[in-house]
Amino acid sequence: MSNNYIVRQLVTIGITSLLLTSTTIVLAEYKPPRGQRPPSGRTTTTGSRGGCETNAQTPLKLLAPQKHVGQTASIYPTFAWFVPDSKPLPIEFRLYIYDDKGEPQLQHQFLMQSKYGIMSLSLPKNKPSLKVGKRYLWQVVILCDSDQPANNLVAMAEIDVVKMPAQVRMQRDDRANVDILAEAGLWYDALGKAMRLGQKDVIHGLLKNLTALETTESQTTSTP
Repeated sequence: MSNNYIVRQLVTIGITSLLLTSTTIVLAEYKPPRGQRPPSGRTTTTGSRGGCETNAQTPLKLLAPQKHVGQTASIYPTFAWFVPDSKPLPIEFRLYIYDDKGEPQLQHQFLMQSKYGIMSLSLPKNKPSLKVGKRYLWQVVILCDSDQPANNLVAMAEIDVVKMPAQVRMQRDDRANVDILAEAGLWYDALGKAMRLGQKDVIHGLLKNLTALETTESQTTSTP
């Protein structure tokens, strides 16, 4: 069993303990988008593996696909991540747009205070929106020690902004819409809606589904 798989399981278990209020788990069937360009290879987590605190059991973790690029049909999407440390620390959210040469250019930067558990940020509507057809890189940095930047926790993932698929037909039932968005491959939209609705069991279902998918993708990639 790989270390990456163990880490993913630890994160899922940790998030589950924060989310679940009952034993019922509703699994939204997230289906990765097809025919897209693969990730650039910049998506990774760096810094102290155990977190800023030596007793942290799980790493800083973005609640987003890593083995493929998650999609959104929103130009003001919601981003979410898991903070492993209980001590409040400065945290930076950075959003880069890839230029025509494939180089990331900083577009947005926000400073906030970290808190243990799940954090999220919805791109403010008084800021420039994302552009359909563009790929972005988003990054979360926990500033563990201002005197030793190399110890900062850094996690990043990419996101593609796409048009809403023509086959998607939203309904009045918000719970059903989470499933519709997940099945359409719109990870950020499905997770963001579930978070806004406070659907803890659905959030866990999405994360569990993504963990299983990325484990399968890792095994497929490593098979000669």
